[in-house]
Amino acid sequence: MLSKILLFSICIFLIKNNVIFAAENVEVCYNYSCYAKQKISVSDDEINYIKNVIFTENNANTNVEIERENIIKAIAFLYKIASKQTPIFRDVAGNYNDPPHGKMDCIDHSNNTFTFLRMLEKYKLLKFHKVGQIETRYFLHLIPSHYAVSIQEIADNKIYIIDSWYANIFADELPKIFDITTWKNDDIDLEVY
Repeated sequence: MLSKILLFSICIFLIKNNVIFAAENVEVCYNYSCYAKQKISVSDDEINYIKNVIFTENNANTNVEIERENIIKAIAFLYKIASKQTPIFRDVAGNYNDPPHGKMDCIDHSNNTFTFLRMLEKYKLLKFHKVGQIETRYFLHLIPSHYAVSIQEIADNKIYIIDSWYANIFADELPKIFDITTWKNDDIDLEVY
C-alpha cells in the first residue's frame, strides 16, 4: 500500500511540475467567425514533443527571439494536430481561396491561436513572453478589419502580433510575427520578424 501511495505522489509531483504532461482537450473553431466549434485532443506525447523538441531547440530558454520562433513552430504543430481531427486542413492563407467547409477567417485564426498560446502558457513553456489578447486592426481607424493575437516580452514590454491567417500552415508555412505598430498600420510587407 505504501508503494502505491509513493508512486501516486511521484506521478502527481511530475505532472504538477510539468515533467510529465497529460492529454489536453481544447476547442478550435472554423467556418468563419467561429461558426463551427469542435474539441480536439492533444496527446501527452504531442505535448511532450512541444516541450522536449520544439522548446529545447537552439537553447530557447536563453534567447527571446528564439522563443518567438519556437512559439510559432508550436502553434503550427498544434494546428496540424487539429487538422487531423477537424476539416481545417482545407484552409489556405487569407480568405479568397477557402473551401466551403473547414475554412478559417482571421476571427477563427485569432481564437485558435489564442487557445494554443494559453496552452503553452499553462505548461510554463513561455519564459520571455506572456500571452496578450486578441488585437483588432481598423480600416480608416473606424471599421474592424482584421484580428490576431498579441504576445508581450516580459523584459521590455515590447508587443508582437502572431498572425496565422497569413500563412498556409498546412503547406508547412509558419504563422507570421509582426511588431504591433507594423501590424496595426497594415504595413505587413515591411518588417516581418
